[in-house]
Amino acid sequence: MLLVSLAIVLVPAVLGANICCTPRQWEGVEAQVIGTVKNGGTPLISETEINVHFDAPNKRLAFDEKVTANGYTVNVKVIQLWDKMTEYVIQQTGTCTRKHLTGPFPGGCIPDTATLMGSHFEGSVKNKVTYNSYRIVNTAQGVTAIVDMTSDTCEPIRQETYGKTGNDYYLISNRYYDISGGIKNATVFNVPPACNNAPFVGSPTGHAGSFFG
Repeated sequence: MLLVSLAIVLVPAVLGANICCTPRQWEGVEAQVIGTVKNGGTPLISETEINVHFDAPNKRLAFDEKVTANGYTVNVKVIQLWDKMTEYVIQQTGTCTRKHLTGPFPGGCIPDTATLMGSHFEGSVKNKVTYNSYRIVNTAQGVTAIVDMTSDTCEPIRQETYGKTGNDYYLISNRYYDISGGIKNATVFNVPPACNNAPFVGSPTGHAGSFFG
């Protein structure tokens, strides 16, 4: 994963302050491709398939990630519990590390500062999904995101994020599909015993380029 803070779209759900917010509970799959160029060196491409579990009422998120980079594939589980302000990263070996979360819970909302680029549909006229495209710019962080959300339910379809952090340039592409409402099995948020005394390290890894944690 690209360890970069993209708070541009990690906005809390405040009544009247957003264009729209995703459903308060949902699950789905996110396909992510990240391209980075570090210090003008060789570009690096990584691919991640992520099962996303988004639970705003209980302020918690879980990501089951399959990351492929440089010909290697690893599985990682990330659990963010905002009532404890703690993120747990569980490797496929079973080892765990903890990180402190900061700021408010990411509400999955399109802020009212976003620019509507247009309304479109995918598929055919007889079988289509309509969506709105928004441009979100954070000048202070040098980050721009183009986000497509369904026009009726504000569910994510796609997000393209690009910018620069330090001397590193990045382009992140996220696609969302197979979204369903609610949380089918709340055990996805259970923290394994290995995390109870795990060390705290670094800053939150989060979920690069997405507007969910």
